[in-house]
Amino acid sequence: MAFFFFVLSLIVLYIRPAEWIPFFAGWHLAVLTLVGTALFLLFQVMATKKPLIKVPHNGMMIGLLLAVVASHAVHTYFGGMINGFTEFFKILVMYYLIVNTIASKRQFQSALWVVILLTAILAIQGVCQYHTGHGWAGQYMAEGRRITWISIFDDPNDLAMTFVVMVPVLLAYLVKPGFFGLKVGPLSVLGLILYAIFLTNSRGGMLGLMISIVFFFVKRSRYILPGGIIGGILSGLVFVFGPSRLGVLSSQDASAHGRLDAWYYGFQLMKSSPIFGVGFDMFTDQYPLTAHNSFVLAASELGLFGLFFWVGLFYVSFKSMSLVQKHCPELAPYAYSLQAALVGFLATAFFLSRTYNPIPYLVCALAASLYAVAREQTDSVAFRFTVKDARNVFLLAVGSLVMAQLAMKVWL
Repeated sequence: MAFFFFVLSLIVLYIRPAEWIPFFAGWHLAVLTLVGTALFLLFQVMATKKPLIKVPHNGMMIGLLLAVVASHAVHTYFGGMINGFTEFFKILVMYYLIVNTIASKRQFQSALWVVILLTAILAIQGVCQYHTGHGWAGQYMAEGRRITWISIFDDPNDLAMTFVVMVPVLLAYLVKPGFFGLKVGPLSVLGLILYAIFLTNSRGGMLGLMISIVFFFVKRSRYILPGGIIGGILSGLVFVFGPSRLGVLSSQDASAHGRLDAWYYGFQLMKSSPIFGVGFDMFTDQYPLTAHNSFVLAASELGLFGLFFWVGLFYVSFKSMSLVQKHCPELAPYAYSLQAALVGFLATAFFLSRTYNPIPYLVCALAASLYAVAREQTDSVAFRFTVKDARNVFLLAVGSLVMAQLAMKVWL
């Protein structure tokens, strides 16, 4: 029953029925499904006496929660502390429930397909919106006839990011050996999602798509040259047939110019409070735009302390998938695809403010779940977060800010 309620929580996360279906108006479906999952998971733990899953990813999530609270505590803004704790705690609960509910390879496969199908439903909604002028919830397209959904998906860039992270997962099903007839379904869904990404007309989404495709084929082939050639050709096709906005990335473009201004403002905020930041959700307190860069947003609002844990979560997820690839051939295709999904998100995150968006945390939770399943099969995948890992995360965190600075100088 815990897994059943977990699936319901995924449906609520993506479809958002309480926000557009009159029958569900006023229902707190997200809370109800998460509480239902938690209760049945608790009964399951008590019955089996099996402890909760402990993986290195957990520490990064706890660290992020502490960073969110500390970002306001150092400024003695107690209202911000409560709001930040409440908002991020929802993501933390979702993460822990996913990691502890998925207890087998079969459940992992089922959860992955649920996410794929829900993403396909959003793609269908977007196609309908494009051809009818309005979406299922009555929402209209964004400027430039760009498709949208509602709530956390109401921005075309958010929607594109959600589609991008599922592309390498579908590619993994297509390239693995097997009867071609079984690949018709994944191929159809992939075509639908690629078309939906095109309709979002998101430059960040298309860039993330190209990078994730190249990365997937390089990792899948285990050789840089052939994998890079295949991925490069496919990425080239994406660029050629992609939206017209993809080729407009100069500082003369109004959108790009606003992004550079936001990045500069983010660095000024970080300089004013480098360790703990200016506070969760405070970037737009005195600035009309968001950061347009998830790394800059984390650094400015949560400081280097928060950026360390945010980057660390992706580092640990990436490293755990590498170990699964090395020691669990049976689960390796899933590990390849989740790594590529993480790379695709991080590529889009460099141009979008999605530090607290639930979707990347969902992908990291799936990575943690796959790692836990693999660890049940062999202890060879087990690892602890060491001082060397901490050094690597710190260098990556600082490196992301250096890249943003270099990009500003190049565009300006």
